[in-house]
Amino acid sequence: VSQSRYRGGRIEYIFQPEDAGYVAGQEHGLIVATEDMTAPMVWGCTDKLVGSTGVAIGKGASNTDMIVVACGNYSAAGVCAGLVTGYSDWYLPSLTELRKIFVNQQSAMGFAAGKYWCSTENNGNYAYAVDFADNFGGYVPVLKNNPLRVRAVRTF
Repeated sequence: VSQSRYRGGRIEYIFQPEDAGYVAGQEHGLIVATEDMTAPMVWGCTDKLVGSTGVAIGKGASNTDMIVVACGNYSAAGVCAGLVTGYSDWYLPSLTELRKIFVNQQSAMGFAAGKYWCSTENNGNYAYAVDFADNFGGYVPVLKNNPLRVRAVRTF
């Protein structure tokens, strides 16, 4: 995986045949912002089920849209959606997208040892976070009002 800057960030995952967005003979994947989004922040609204946020690769952008509609711009998803670095199609990655990024993040992307929000909801009060402090990229449900780190992604 190339570590040079590319379209506003760095390439951290190349889509595989089983992934949404894969096109045979073409290279597509996930670009990760080079820095965390501001200070740790809340996922979004608690006591409210946003609804059908997907887990799979290709679901992060639509999850982000649903979260912004339900919870507003001051949410982890809203901050990612509002990022403009020459490109304005950033989003909060889905659980699987963030776990794939974890596998490749050993390449000095500046991820902190700690939990990062993804856009996949668990229930009305909890959403999933991927733990960049463990060696396996484990994920756990965390209360949505708990401030965690956030990193935006986009596809190419």
